[in-house]
Amino acid sequence: MLCRVAESVKVYKEDEVKIPIVVNVDGKDIIDIVSFNKKIDTEYDYSDSRSLGIIENGGARKIAYLTSLSHIRIARSKDGENFKIEDEAFIKPIASEEEWGIEDPRITQIEDTYYINYTSVTRNGAATSLVSTNIAFNRPVPYAIGGADMWIAESPDLEHWRKQKHFYGVSNEESWENGRVVGGAVPFYC
Repeated sequence: MLCRVAESVKVYKEDEVKIPIVVNVDGKDIIDIVSFNKKIDTEYDYSDSRSLGIIENGGARKIAYLTSLSHIRIARSKDGENFKIEDEAFIKPIASEEEWGIEDPRITQIEDTYYINYTSVTRNGAATSLVSTNIAFNRPVPYAIGGADMWIAESPDLEHWRKQKHFYGVSNEESWENGRVVGGAVPFYC
């Protein structure tokens, strides 16, 4: 089984917020810590412990940073009830496409290959990514996290994609579908 592990930075002062992000330094991806002080950095909204927000004109809250960084680990079980979670990440976020982390893995086996579809998260929004032992596919989402519309694409071999088109999205924040329509659907092969 694959599981998302979200880790945050321990803080020692009540007014302190620390943000882990993946950055590239000299060709190597590392975790950097960005620090904020609630009394000094007043342009941010701290009302949600999972993120720092910016209140836009009209009152909408846009996420400026996430307070945790997530990666994907393997959990193994011989009986389906007791799991041992690996100590190291199986899929680590990379700075160029996943600076805020990766989450929501879904696995599909097609012949001898396991395809893992997961959500990549950056300051530019969320995207759905597809990896296997030798391919990767990534489709950005246009607006911050939470604007994940569904798209359809065709592939003869799960490596070359064509005929991408918008399938469904939520424009009304009060609708039933809001919060239920997201990227990260399991790939299937016909």
